[in-house]
Amino acid sequence: MLNLLLPIKHNTRVTSVQKQKNIYYVSTEHMEYKAENIIIATGPFQKPKTPDFLNNLSKEID
Repeated sequence: MLNLLLPIKHNTRVTSVQKQKNIYYVSTEHMEYKAENIIIATGPFQKPKTPDFLNNLSKEID
């Protein structure tokens, strides 16, 4: 299990998310991340908003 702080990056566009085995590979316009879990959401602090495109994601993404 990975034990890292959440790398929250404001104003960063995610360009792709791929899952290979049990690891997600997340590419952004600045760098790449590996994660066991990801959260798809947006919104400032106490007002989260789940983006509409979430409904169009592949069912292979848990």
